[in-house]
Amino acid sequence: MKSRFTTIDICAIITDVKRYFGMRVNNIYDIDNKTYLIRLAKPDQKVVLLIESGLRCHSTEFEWPKNMFPSGFAMKMRKHISGKRLVNISMLGIDRILDFQFGSNEAACHLIVELYDRGNIILTDFEYNILSLLRTRTDSEDVRFAVRERYPVENARQNEPLMAVEKLKELLSQAKDGDIVKKILNPHLVFGPALLDHCLKQVGFVLNAKIGKDVNIEEDISRIMEALTNAEKYLETSKNSPCKGYIIQKREKKPTARIDGESIDANDLLTYQEFHPFLFEQHKDYPYLEFDSFDKAVDEFFSKIESQKLDTKALQQEKAVLKKLDNVKKDHEKRLDSLQKAQEEDKEKARLIEINLPLVDQAIKVVNSAIANQIDWTEINNIVKEAQARGDRVARAIKQLKLETNHISMLLKDEFDETDSSGNEDQTKQRKVCFVGEVLV
Repeated sequence: MKSRFTTIDICAIITDVKRYFGMRVNNIYDIDNKTYLIRLAKPDQKVVLLIESGLRCHSTEFEWPKNMFPSGFAMKMRKHISGKRLVNISMLGIDRILDFQFGSNEAACHLIVELYDRGNIILTDFEYNILSLLRTRTDSEDVRFAVRERYPVENARQNEPLMAVEKLKELLSQAKDGDIVKKILNPHLVFGPALLDHCLKQVGFVLNAKIGKDVNIEEDISRIMEALTNAEKYLETSKNSPCKGYIIQKREKKPTARIDGESIDANDLLTYQEFHPFLFEQHKDYPYLEFDSFDKAVDEFFSKIESQKLDTKALQQEKAVLKKLDNVKKDHEKRLDSLQKAQEEDKEKARLIEINLPLVDQAIKVVNSAIANQIDWTEINNIVKEAQARGDRVARAIKQLKLETNHISMLLKDEFDETDSSGNEDQTKQRKVCFVGEVLV
């Protein structure tokens, strides 16, 4: 799930926020230690800007819960920018850093919002001397972010011309077979993975195209270059004109409910997954929502995402419970089937015992007689085997002696079953049973 702005998102949101230039800061609130609301107003309009360190910045119509007592940083912002007009908003170089300017000339203050890594929000004066900030840090020995230090705007990474074909070929040639082209290019470009996916797909590559499998460097280098040129055009479009907004959704199947024994299909749960200023090729087959502006799409995304997380968690719990219930049901059905089979086997055993009752009684008497005469168990087994060799009908019916448990096993058949002309029993029709008969010791 997407949770933070990419470079193209920042370009699109800057274009949207420009319409609020000239509005004065009415008040400032904090939602938590990294999320702040700036209320702007002019006689005929009011708007609230939401800034979350490291993640996002957009206007919002959602009623966010505010801290009862403002934080020290919120109080500092109230002191320095309340009543001042929003004069400008820009991105420092191509780093994901927003620079809000409130007021003009020597009365100006800048609010620097870093939307990468752990993020930061830094309040400075007109010369970028730091007045307050969320967290102090040191980037190097000579660059320290702290009160009374100067914010180094000149250190921001500047935009560079699109890499040449030779450099692109060299970069791809260093990759291994099976490496994904998007992952190779992404660290060296500012477009972000979603825009790269879109532009590569536009020129005919499959999603997550791999070197050696889907991409031949020599043959496809011109198409990859065309994709990067298109990506740069999208970036310029987001800087120069307002973009629509798109929320990409994921369809979560709800378990089928049962009412009075009838299956009732529940409506699927659609959850928000990503937000973008363009409808990218890889998302066209997914359910999505379209908005008049990117700003509105982002506000909708983040205002609903927490409740949707709870819905998704509840759905997963429901699926887990139903799966457990289904497993219990299958286990019961398996046990019932096993018991029914055992019952049928017992019925068959009883039927065959009844048919062969004289033979069973005779076998029990023979074994009981041998035991009564105190014949050794091993000797009894030998006697039975000798009798079987002679073709004795009773001995042949005895399959196994289990004298240690006072039982014998007998192999019985239905005399009314068909036999072949040679007198051999038809194995497909012969009914056999291991009868456990009790032997009196």
